[in-house]
Amino acid sequence: MFRGLLLDLIGDIPIEYAFKAEGIFMTVPELSITLGGDIRRVAEVIRILAMNDINIRAVSYNEDGTLRMITDHTGAAITLLEKKGFEIEKEQVIAVEVPDDPGGLARVMDIFSRNNIEILHFYSSLDRDDRQAAVIFRMKDINSALKVAGQHHIISLANF
Repeated sequence: MFRGLLLDLIGDIPIEYAFKAEGIFMTVPELSITLGGDIRRVAEVIRILAMNDINIRAVSYNEDGTLRMITDHTGAAITLLEKKGFEIEKEQVIAVEVPDDPGGLARVMDIFSRNNIEILHFYSSLDRDDRQAAVIFRMKDINSALKVAGQHHIISLANF
């Protein structure tokens, strides 16, 4: 009963938190920078972060020239990059643990698909020691995604 009550309340609490069987399910901040397909600017962003001891935990770059990343120091990364003239968008995303085996990602995707969760984009970062992948999902309706993730015991990587 307690679990059901908490799940019913998810829509009324900040998106950074949602119930999960083992505790709190959290989102993580994703930084997006549109760089117009200029690889020199991509290299510059990555170099600025590296020179300031900011680690990129997951990264994606697409043909539209959008660099998306999760860093270990979001606030500092934003401040540094904005001082250098980059326009940063910050969105909340879900980082989940997915087994690094055939079908690991398919199981998570099936859960979101069966529950009509619209995924805007996703990318991964592999942890070879644990044979797990961290998959970063940006959803159209993050509150619904958090609720579904909690109901299906998808493992959150809040400290990703």
